[in-house]
Amino acid sequence: RVSPISARAVRLLPHPDSPTMHSTSPGATANDSRSTNVACVAPTASRTLSSRTSISGSGVWSMLRFPKGDGLGDTMFSGDLRLNHRLDARDTISGTAIYSTFSYGGGIDLSMQTRGINAGFERILSSTLKMSVSAGPTWLSSSNSALIPSRVTVSANANLGYTHGFTMMSLGYSRGVNGGSGVQAGAISDNISASISRTYGRDWSASVSGNYTHSSGLVQNSALTGSLTSSFAYLSGTTNLTYGGVQVSRRWTDSLSAFATYNIQHQ
Repeated sequence: RVSPISARAVRLLPHPDSPTMHSTSPGATANDSRSTNVACVAPTASRTLSSRTSISGSGVWSMLRFPKGDGLGDTMFSGDLRLNHRLDARDTISGTAIYSTFSYGGGIDLSMQTRGINAGFERILSSTLKMSVSAGPTWLSSSNSALIPSRVTVSANANLGYTHGFTMMSLGYSRGVNGGSGVQAGAISDNISASISRTYGRDWSASVSGNYTHSSGLVQNSALTGSLTSSFAYLSGTTNLTYGGVQVSRRWTDSLSAFATYNIQHQ
């Protein structure tokens, strides 16, 4: 189906290394115009340990609800602790520990936990180009092992960023566990994204972004669907989502700005 998104959820993004990234990325949620997604992100706390080493931590809590009952709501909490070490002027290595929990509504009485460790590397390729990669194991468990068995999977991120003058471009790939975005009770998603943005003077900016996501449901037992009283089909198969959006922003004062956005998705 192709659906223009008439109302966007209120959302803030967690750390890019977070395995929950897809559940809050643009276009990730089914039936966006009929859902409510509220996120509360705790400020990142950081401490410098030496001239080259620092440590930081952050957390995010979010709640996804479908007022008409045509989606699977969830409540998510994720936290991460990150250690960074600068090797030289161009290269930085990092290690990140991540913990996430997902609790589902819809009468299915299911929760899921993930624990992960990622190793990362960043390099400044030139004055305009920067790349970063990270990967590591993620341990998955749930309150019902018949539906979502315990397993170990891989989370990964790769990003390439370009900045020149007033123009910024980025290309990224990520893989990780997420809450299922209202369609599935947990999923592993592969995501490819691209964006370009430009500022015009001090007050105006515009951006264009695109995203493709392939998600595989974590549920391994068809008993989940059969046990639901809701008529909504919580899929345990695969879904594909293509998303595109444009945004124009205007800064009015140092503390006030406004934006207009239009997004379209095919799922």
